[in-house]
Amino acid sequence: APEAYNDRAQVTPEQIRDYYEANADRFVIAPTVEASHILIRVPADAEPAVVESARERVQGILKQAREGQDFAQLAKQYSEDEGTKNQGGALGEFPKEAMVAPFGEVAFATPPGQISEPVRTRFGWHLIRVTKATEGRTRSLEEATEEIRNQLKAEQARSLAYDDAEALYDAASVADDLIGAAGARRLEVRTTEFFSRNDPVKGIAQGAEFAQAAFQLSPGTVSEILDLGNGYWLLQVAESRPARIPELAAVESRVRQDLIQEKQREQARKDAQALLEELKSGVAWEQAVKKLGLTPRSSGFLKRNDPIGDLGPEPEMLRSAFERSGSNPLPAEPIQTSKGYAVIRFSERRSPDMSGFETERNQIMERLLQQKKFRAWEAWMSQLRDRSRVDQKRDFNTL
Repeated sequence: APEAYNDRAQVTPEQIRDYYEANADRFVIAPTVEASHILIRVPADAEPAVVESARERVQGILKQAREGQDFAQLAKQYSEDEGTKNQGGALGEFPKEAMVAPFGEVAFATPPGQISEPVRTRFGWHLIRVTKATEGRTRSLEEATEEIRNQLKAEQARSLAYDDAEALYDAASVADDLIGAAGARRLEVRTTEFFSRNDPVKGIAQGAEFAQAAFQLSPGTVSEILDLGNGYWLLQVAESRPARIPELAAVESRVRQDLIQEKQREQARKDAQALLEELKSGVAWEQAVKKLGLTPRSSGFLKRNDPIGDLGPEPEMLRSAFERSGSNPLPAEPIQTSKGYAVIRFSERRSPDMSGFETERNQIMERLLQQKKFRAWEAWMSQLRDRSRVDQKRDFNTL
């Protein structure tokens, strides 16, 4: 585990400075403004008369603001940005690139305390009130030192852990004796219980990858070094059992329970199907549900990846829900969930607030970019390790 090597990882001031100078772009803080806005929506392809009518509305609001009326109250009254109007139009602090053009340009050209002239984007007409402007700067070496030290120490710790894993692999693979090689290095050896290819492995976070690697090994063979995210692993299969069908007496209680659950599931499916057929025939929702002694529940507004109340994550149920509409409110069949069968009915759809997306787009892109960089780096390092060979040359004379 890399954490076990943290105390051995030593980072010098020179290494910190070298990293800082080689990655200067990483420590640049872009200029930002803090602003609020009022939006009057106009479709991007609206007729000129519609565009002009909306502009005149915005001009009227601007006149009220410049006559002394509170901008936040005007936003609550007039703004058509549902994501910000209840907060008085507040957008928080943001860099220019986080906003759609020309909103960003106008916001950064407006002095703090001032309200811009109306500006049109693909969302409509905006009034922008800037409350604060912060100049861009580069974080100093002193400010970044602790962050750099922690990163370099983590990288060193992973490197030291891998070095020890390599040494352990070399020693263990010579005699196919992982326990002996680990004992000589005072490393902990764990022995699992028996597990099948598709079972979770008790005590192992990355159980699927662990099981896949184990089932590719012959008994006694020491595995290559595995990176399971939380450290480096070496495996050796101590014993394997062939697949078999146990005697009935050994599993009778489990078979009985399985049969009961199977019959319960089938009855639940039949009841759900009968309920769905009644709803399709025109029987009122409340009346049809009452016959089964059930209480209908509303999910509230859901996004595509949201958990559904106490049901938790239910991808099939959400997929079906997003296929429903006012003209097609019921699914063709009951939906099987992790807890039974569900019958759903479409109630209402709400379009996303795109201005909120514009505010967060850059942060999302940066986060995804960092994830891709990390995965690419790990894949490259893994390929290097797989292709590497170390030759030890003895009796070298050095000058």
